[in-house]
This record gives sequence, structure tokens and C-alpha cells, in this order.
Amino acid sequence: MPRIPSAKTLSRISPEHSQTLRELLERNADYLPWTGGRINCVLAHADKIIGGHGTEYIPPGTNASSPAVTYVNLGDPYDQTLLVIDGRPVVGAWGDIVERGNYP
Repeated sequence: MPRIPSAKTLSRISPEHSQTLRELLERNADYLPWTGGRINCVLAHADKIIGGHGTEYIPPGTNASSPAVTYVNLGDPYDQTLLVIDGRPVVGAWGDIVERGNYP
């Protein structure tokens, strides 16, 4: 199976929903790397599971350390959330990525 975050890693987002998030990612793992519609579908479902505020997209910046990021908005840029970078799901804070990158 392609690499997806573990339930333990997903517990940084929501301990009570980590297993449900993992199952969602497992059901979609065969389609990695994800593209447009798949990203939107998986993140919309994750948003409902964890009670987020919708999904957001940050276009790529001007260098290699500034990837496009699609994520579940939890209200704080430094909250751990489900991100999709280069078509792959990761757990992290989009605020940290923007700080390290070169975004307009």
C-alpha cells in the first residue's frame, strides 16, 4: 500500500477520529498521487469527520520549497491538519509551510 499517515500520526489532528481518517485514506490509497477531484473529495470528507471549516488551497510559490498545498481549514494556521502536497496526504500545519517557503 502507498505510504499514508498512520492512525498515530493522524491522532495529532483528532485523537477521537484518527482511525476514521485512516480508513478514509486507506480507501483512497490506490489512487495516489491524488489529483484535483480526488483531493477535493477526500479532503471534503475529512473536513466533515473532524469538524473543520472547509478546505483551502494555497497555490505554489516561486521555488521548490513552496509547493501547492490543499488542506482542511481548522481555523488556526498552526493547528495540525490534513494536507495534500504533491498529491500525497500528510499531517502538518500549513502556516509552517508558508513561513518556510517563498509565497507571494
